[in-house]
Amino acid sequence: MKKIILIICFLFLTTSAFAQKGPENFQFPFIGKINNENVHIRSGPDVSFDSLGRLKKGESIIVFNKRNSWYKVKIPAELSLYINSKFISPAVDNSGVVNANNVNLRSKPDINSTIVSQAFKGEFIEIREKIGEWLKIKPTDNCFGWIKQEFLDYSRPTQIPVDQIPVAKETKQEVKPQILSKKILPVQDTKELPATAKGILQDCGKLIGKKSYPKLVDETGKTIFYLDANKKVLDNFSNNRVTVWGEIIIDKNFSAPIIRVQKIVILE
Repeated sequence: MKKIILIICFLFLTTSAFAQKGPENFQFPFIGKINNENVHIRSGPDVSFDSLGRLKKGESIIVFNKRNSWYKVKIPAELSLYINSKFISPAVDNSGVVNANNVNLRSKPDINSTIVSQAFKGEFIEIREKIGEWLKIKPTDNCFGWIKQEFLDYSRPTQIPVDQIPVAKETKQEVKPQILSKKILPVQDTKELPATAKGILQDCGKLIGKKSYPKLVDETGKTIFYLDANKKVLDNFSNNRVTVWGEIIIDKNFSAPIIRVQKIVILE
């Protein structure tokens, strides 16, 4: 009888331990799921910070870290931030390029609102709306918000755990781009643009004749750039999240701008 009681107690304690297992038991980053309706994502780890928007129950979000009872999360693409228009040079369609270093991205179109992140010279920005001297933009890859721990449950690990991502290495192979006749996008009409872009590198982008142009896509799979460089070099980075430096080239035959690649590294 005592053995039966001990076994039952052991099973109860074991089950309870697994039931209590939450996000704090897993390695960052991971995919979390919102467990309540209209949950605020804020610009800092406290309710006093600006709300960047509300998330619906069941929405998934990438969780990167934790501070006290708050989780640091990637700001979803459907939310918006704001940048002063004087720091953006027009590019193609509803997009622009940052023309200064360390430009503040804010929670509201107000100089006194919270600084959420910063953009860097050459970074490509998707513009959604112009509000006076401010531009409403899609959050960049390095934009993070905060969600109260109680409103987020663990869902699953990210596709590529941090400890399995290769260390960023600069290639020593010479990049010899083969460029068609295109217009180089100027910065303030004075010089060619040293662009910076981040995304997932995928093979077989734009096909022209027998040549295949790899492409850079965002998290939704949308093509944001085509990459013009030595394909054997780019193959080393295929299906990884990367940062690319180079010159932006506009060609009406392409659905997205092209980058003449000068440097590429895998994001850690």
